Amino acid sequence: MAEAKGVLLVKDRQIYVDTASSGAEEVWSKMCAGFESAGLSHNPVTSQHTFLCQSNAHTEVLGYAKQLGLSGVRYLGDPVNDLIAGMEDETGESAHIKILIVEVHPGDTTGKAKKWDATVEVSSEGGDGGGEVTIEATLHLNGEPTVGTFDLSTKKFTATT
Repeated sequence: MAEAKGVLLVKDRQIYVDTASSGAEEVWSKMCAGFESAGLSHNPVTSQHTFLCQSNAHTEVLGYAKQLGLSGVRYLGDPVNDLIAGMEDETGESAHIKILIVEVHPGDTTGKAKKWDATVEVSSEGGDGGGEVTIEATLHLNGEPTVGTFDLSTKKFTATT
């Protein structure tokens, strides 16, 4: 991967979703059509203590409860949009998907990637009469990610941890 400098664009932090049938080999489909915004919230989990002999608190970061907030319009026929929109009533294990967050620099053929188990929460779908159907969803990133690389041409993830 090339050493890049400058501003990282939103389009260079790509999100892929495994759209394969349950139990099948992973099929990584790029999140694009319909989704207009994807914001990663890190949500640190902290512990804070103020000891008897001190006036100021000590804070430790214990972990994170990461969430990927999505918003956009319903785009029929796109595998990622169809999968997420179709999960509006799912609960438990049925609400889980696999995602990759891949950082790609111009000229790269592979990107640094993190693979997550994610729980899909579709919070709203709808819109005004005569308008487009909008969708809002949150992907809750569960546990520790598997770190690796993602080949952009073969769409294969290779774990390094």
